[in-house]
This record gives sequence, structure tokens and C-alpha cells, in this order.
Amino acid sequence: LVSSDGTVCIDHGLFLTVSENLIGNASIIDFTDKKAGDAMTLEEFKERGKHIQEGDMVFLHTGLDAKWRTNDWEPYPYVEMDAIKWLVDEKKIKAIGTDATSLENFNHKNADGIDDQPNHNYVFEHNVAMVESLTNLDKVGKRAFVTIEPLKINGIEACPVRIMAFLDGALIPE
Repeated sequence: LVSSDGTVCIDHGLFLTVSENLIGNASIIDFTDKKAGDAMTLEEFKERGKHIQEGDMVFLHTGLDAKWRTNDWEPYPYVEMDAIKWLVDEKKIKAIGTDATSLENFNHKNADGIDDQPNHNYVFEHNVAMVESLTNLDKVGKRAFVTIEPLKINGIEACPVRIMAFLDGALIPE
């Protein structure tokens, strides 16, 4: 998890600013029908994510956590840029996550033909946290209260996190 200037969210006193993005209500969107290389489109987010509320965290359930460290773990479905912009600008999400290894289109190149990560860049520029390689989204349902707890490690761009989901007052077991 990094801040908009590329520093660790808990480094340089940013924890208090960014920490509000790491606790709150979450919407889980089912994309388990998507296959490797498929796009998750804006239209699909609007249809499948009708339960997304302003200020939510949004987690994308693809089912790929079950294929971790197998030959089928990658590639994965990716989120189209207009969907990211809608989530950030219209829904004002404070975090986005997936049980896949990334949200990016593996084949995306910038104007100079260089591999690029526009989804990462956009969410970080807007102080939105990103979590990849989540597990157990199939146990959460459509909504939950979630905490994202990063390790305090200085000088890195990302770190492991523990995420807890509370549903009807109960902790979702690992």
C-alpha cells in the first residue's frame, strides 16, 4: 500500500492520513465468471456493483485465490481504466482489492510503447489503497465491515497486510 507520492502509507507520518482508507464498509463484486485476460468493464461494474456505496472499499472476487501458485494463477482478468475512474471519481472508493495478482491489463503499453500500470497510477494519485492476492472473498458475501492492517516497514513500496472482515458482528474465519 503506497501513498500518492509513492511512499509507504505508514511512513513519514502518513498513517493518520491514509488510515481512514484502511477501515470501513466494503462491497464485494462477483467476477468469478471471468477468465484469464477478460476485461471487467464499466458496464459490468454498474450492473454487478449496485450495492457499492460512496466511500466503500471494493473487493473483486475472481476465484483466483484458489489457484495460487499453480500454472493457472496468471494471467487474470483485469479492470478497464474507465471502470477504475468511475469507482474512484463517482463512487469515491477508498480502497480496491482483488483475489487475483493484479488489476492491470498485462498487454497495456503507454504512449511510448512501455509497459505501464495505469490502474495503479490512478488509484495511488487519488490516495486510494490497493490490495492484491486477497483470499476467502467467497466467505464474505456482498457487504462487510473491513479492516486492512499493514506491517510498519519503512522504505518499501508495498507490504503484506492482514485483512479482517466482520459480518453481522462476527469475524470471518481464515
